[in-house]
Amino acid sequence: DLVAGRKRRAGCWVSAETGVGLEELRSALLGAVREAPPSPRHSPALRPTRLLPPAAAVKVHRNEEGTLELTGARLDRLLARYDLASRDGLDRFQVALDRMGINAVLSEAGAEPGDTVRIGESEFEYQP
Repeated sequence: DLVAGRKRRAGCWVSAETGVGLEELRSALLGAVREAPPSPRHSPALRPTRLLPPAAAVKVHRNEEGTLELTGARLDRLLARYDLASRDGLDRFQVALDRMGINAVLSEAGAEPGDTVRIGESEFEYQP
């Protein structure tokens, strides 16, 4: 709130306690809205953007036991970042994998629902 004796800079000063300056603030806001350029009627279609490196940085290998093993530095960092013992951590990890395109990589590698997928020392059941 306004403090007596303090030097004020230019701007719209308002006191929540006394209501001083509220009308000036309202007028300034209305003026800014009136002067703002109109918003576009149709926004261009948004294209999805990959936030993480492409899945091409991930290697997939099926071992003798039939387990799909995924390797890549980014995967190791993701695995270390999330607490997979908690439901929230596991959900966030899944979202990160989806953004990387890992489900597509697994599908291309012939993964079937229920297959075991290993990333580092952690194993998961593949569910597309």
